[in-house]
Amino acid sequence: MTNEHPAVARFRAEHSLRGGTGDIVILPDSVHTAALAAEALGCEVAAIANSLLFDADGVPVLILTSGGHRVDVKATA
Repeated sequence: MTNEHPAVARFRAEHSLRGGTGDIVILPDSVHTAALAAEALGCEVAAIANSLLFDADGVPVLILTSGGHRVDVKATA
């Protein structure tokens, strides 16, 4: 692929090296919600993974959830 970001090229190479068979789809910058990503990919919102990164007193905490769910950030805190 031409004009591809070096990080994407490295990912593609590693994906292939490890036997990956799925398609790699690069979505437009305007896809910033699970609903928009699902629409762009033609799938259900629940098939999209949301990632939230929190700073817990200097320790990063990553939460992954289905795009069909909402994270209660107060409870998370």
